[in-house]
Amino acid sequence: MPNKKQKIKKKKNSRSVSGEELNDPFGGIALSCGVVLRNRKIMTLAMRDELGNIELVSAKLKRSARKNRFLYYPLIRGIAFFVEALVINLLALFYKRRFIKKNLKTKTIYHRFFVRLRQYVLYIVYLALAVAIFNYLSANLQGYPIVTWDMGLYNWAVTFGYLILFALIFILIATLTREEADWLFYHGVEHKIIRALEKKGKISIDSLRKESLLDDRCSLIAWVWTMIFVSGAVSFLHLSGAPFGVVMIVLLGIIIFAFALAYELVWWSLKYRGIFYTIFIWPFTIVERIFIREPDEAHFKIGLAALGEIQKLNKRWR
Repeated sequence: MPNKKQKIKKKKNSRSVSGEELNDPFGGIALSCGVVLRNRKIMTLAMRDELGNIELVSAKLKRSARKNRFLYYPLIRGIAFFVEALVINLLALFYKRRFIKKNLKTKTIYHRFFVRLRQYVLYIVYLALAVAIFNYLSANLQGYPIVTWDMGLYNWAVTFGYLILFALIFILIATLTREEADWLFYHGVEHKIIRALEKKGKISIDSLRKESLLDDRCSLIAWVWTMIFVSGAVSFLHLSGAPFGVVMIVLLGIIIFAFALAYELVWWSLKYRGIFYTIFIWPFTIVERIFIREPDEAHFKIGLAALGEIQKLNKRWR
């Protein structure tokens, strides 16, 4: 959870960062207007406006995982990661919305109207997709009281197919405009920076260009396995006649527990590699290609600005 914030506005510039001073494990989130990078202590959101100025927002994260070792236990660490990622995503979206709102003040009233109209239409579409997914999954949970093995396997395949379809619809909607599609490029920046950090060398635009776009620790792989586990759970587990509220609580619990299982599967497969990696991880790295694009110099500068800010705050916030 964040407990300290700092805002900085910088001009567009080219810079390099030393990866040797950043030893903590890194993660990131791609947005349409920038990128979030974080280690165990600090989260930094870097955003770029239309003039090329870069605004940085940083938050100090409470290191509760170090004080409470039980958060590293199997399954629990997956749930802790789920909750932490949810909080960081909500915080990043809050600052993104405030950043866009501030930039709109420089536009004409007509431009502001159409931008806001597009935003609200997208919100409605995303909400409709979420409702459709939950309705479909809850309908499965309230289905036949007795399910045969063959019927369960069929429902499993069909349900997973529907979830993939919903994901593809989301991608299509989220990439309708260049502004919205920028998150695909920032996703590439995030991966390249994390891979470059592992080499402990100097990180610059030139070095980032040489890094691979794909990262086998991308959370998308865990989310694909989450969809597989959720599809199986709602295909074999049924709550016929249960109140709607109970069904929704059970469904939410299934999603969280399925993510925890997926997190463990990915964690152990990456640790032991070999046949586990080949079966459970490698086939799904192709999913990343749908959600990622090769960044250009402007995108790299955003990522380097966030990384440099974390490096600076690592020394200040001890």
